[in-house]
Amino acid sequence: MELNATNNKISQPDTQPQIMENQRIILWLFMVASILSFGGLTSAYIVRMAAGNWLTFDIPIIFTVNCGVVLLSSACMMYAYRSAKTDALERVKYGLWGAMLFGLVFLVLQLMGWKELNSHDIYFSPRRSDNGDLTKLISGSFFFAISAIHFIHVIAGLIFLLIVLVKAYKMKIHKRNLLSLSLASTYWHFVGILWIYLYLFLKYWN
Repeated sequence: MELNATNNKISQPDTQPQIMENQRIILWLFMVASILSFGGLTSAYIVRMAAGNWLTFDIPIIFTVNCGVVLLSSACMMYAYRSAKTDALERVKYGLWGAMLFGLVFLVLQLMGWKELNSHDIYFSPRRSDNGDLTKLISGSFFFAISAIHFIHVIAGLIFLLIVLVKAYKMKIHKRNLLSLSLASTYWHFVGILWIYLYLFLKYWN
């Protein structure tokens, strides 16, 4: 009986690799969906701009600074991942804290940038002309919508990093268990690259 029980236990397939692969697939599907969403928004931006009656405005320098903040945050994430691969567990925590700190700085600067746009009479809600047509300030609405959706992606990323940080403090992140850190790193780099693309698009296409 003991031999049969042992054989049954051994014959059971290891589902852990499949679970890991499923998690990676889900993350990549989400990122592809995000790319398609932003692709649709930027395409609509181009089409509406070509229709005329479009306000061009200078993007506040704060949004430029945020590109640097994104790069610093990604560098911290890379530091955390490389540290985990060598089992330098304390440095993993430092890297994750750094990535989260720069992520929070990014959000604060975004809010400041939006406030500066408001000071120049550029808002999320466009104004309408006397005949009910949207005015050229619709360009500001596109800018706010695109940057706000990215803002939400960053918040989701910070929650993801927080979960991984908790695991790091529980000693669950090390060179033999890199999945959650790897997924968080992939998503965080994606969000950073996405912002740089959006910034360049909004600045130079405008």
